Amino acid sequence: MFRRTARVSSPGRQTTGRSYGYGRPRRCSGRHYHRRPRNPRLFVRAFRKPFGCVMEVQKGSLGGKEVLPYMQESRKIETLITAAHDREVDDPVGAISMYREVVDRIVALDRLGSVAAAWRRPRYPINRLSLLLERTGRSGEAYQEILRYDQYHDVFGLTQGDEKSVASRKQRLSKKFADSGTLRSDRK
Repeated sequence: MFRRTARVSSPGRQTTGRSYGYGRPRRCSGRHYHRRPRNPRLFVRAFRKPFGCVMEVQKGSLGGKEVLPYMQESRKIETLITAAHDREVDDPVGAISMYREVVDRIVALDRLGSVAAAWRRPRYPINRLSLLLERTGRSGEAYQEILRYDQYHDVFGLTQGDEKSVASRKQRLSKKFADSGTLRSDRK
């Protein structure tokens, strides 16, 4: 096929000076020459094994009528959260009561079942609630709310920023109450 020439310097090196050299002969150990494939993708395709997957999607019986009450309740919770967020500066006590109402509604909606919990869009407002409680001087209640959230199994979860700030607040408040020995020491 290919003839051996006198210009080959040493065994095991390429006869051409290129690093890729597709289509040119390559000298292997000994006297044999091998030709590289011209298209390396075709070479890889030859050894690839075919596989496939069949998926069947069926529309279930769950339509808009069944989830409409859950969606409406979720929208009501969202409007309560935005109203409470708007009231935080002017009336923090009113915002705290609205956030507590939101928490109660979220817990009630999640108790209706997994379908209702799946259609819930607003997140548990533990970050804003504990922040307002701490700002108004009721850090014992803030710590209790954080502990209440830790015991609650929230399927939706918190955002990464909320989770980080709640964890740091919990650590700070736990140190404060571990030193004093009482949980409601700051309440008047």
